[in-house]
Amino acid sequence: MKKILVPIDFSTQTEVICMYAIELAKKTDSEVCLFHTYYDQFFIADSSSPESLDISTFYNEELLKEVSNEAQKDLDQVYEHLHNRLLRNKITNVTLTRILTAGDIVTEFKAVCAQYQPDMVIMGSKGRGKNENVWGNFSTYFINHSRVPVMTIPPIKKYLGFTNIMFSADLSEGNPEALNNIVEIFAPFKYKLHCVHFMVKIDKKEEIEEMEFMKRQFAGSIRYKRIAFHLIQPGRDTQKSIDDFIRENNIDLIAFQPHKYNIFYRKFMKLVTKKNLYSTNIPLLAVPGRK
Repeated sequence: MKKILVPIDFSTQTEVICMYAIELAKKTDSEVCLFHTYYDQFFIADSSSPESLDISTFYNEELLKEVSNEAQKDLDQVYEHLHNRLLRNKITNVTLTRILTAGDIVTEFKAVCAQYQPDMVIMGSKGRGKNENVWGNFSTYFINHSRVPVMTIPPIKKYLGFTNIMFSADLSEGNPEALNNIVEIFAPFKYKLHCVHFMVKIDKKEEIEEMEFMKRQFAGSIRYKRIAFHLIQPGRDTQKSIDDFIRENNIDLIAFQPHKYNIFYRKFMKLVTKKNLYSTNIPLLAVPGRK
C-alpha cells in the first residue's frame, strides 16, 4: 500500500479520519492525499418569481470565487495541521499531499481516483451539517463501487487502533481473497483477525463444512494465532449478538466484502442488516476480493 486517499468535508471528525490514514501510512511508508471538492454551480432566483428558479440564470462569479477561496483555506489549514503533527512526532516516512476540485462530488471523486490511483480510501461515514445525508449516501455508493479497500470512520473521538479485527464472513467463494487482502493490509500491525459467520442456513452441517474448508486454507495463520474462526448461532436479537461478540473480543474494526464482489448484502445482510452493522459505531472496512 503506497497511496491513501482521504476525502474530507471539514466535519468535526476530520482529524480522527486523518489519524487513521497517518497511522496506516506510518507502517507502510505511504502517501496520504487529502481531497476536497466543492459544488461550483449557483443559481440566482428570478426576482419576478421568488419561489422558482430561472433556468437561464447565471452563476455568481464572485460567490464562486469566495467559496473556492474558503475551501482552499480550509484544506490548507488541515494540511498544515497534519504536516506540523508529522514534524513534531518526527515522522519522516509519510508524504502528505492535497487536491482541491470543483463540481459534483461523485463525478469529481471518480476522476480523482482514476488519476491518483489510490490503494485505499479512508473517509467519514457522515458529513458536516446539512451535508450529512449526502456524504453518507456518497460513502455507501463508493463502498459498493470501489476496486480498492474503503474504510469509513464513524463519529468517534479518537483513533482506536487495529488490535482486534472482525471479518463478517458469508462463506462465499470470495472470502479467502478478502481475508488475504486484510492480512496484507495489516501485516505491519500486531493484530488478531476474527473471521465470524452468523449461521443462517437450514442445513447447519453445510455451513460448518464451509467454515472448516476455509480454516484449512489458513492453517499457517492459525498456527501463528493471527486468525480465529467463529460460527455463531444468533438469538432473536441479532444486534445483541453482534454487540456481545464485539464487546467480548474488544473489536475495533469490522471488515466485510461489498455487494459487488459477493452475496454479503443479499444473504448475510438479511440477518446482519445494514442498520445493525452501522449502529456498532466502529470503523468499517469494505474489502473487495482480488480479480
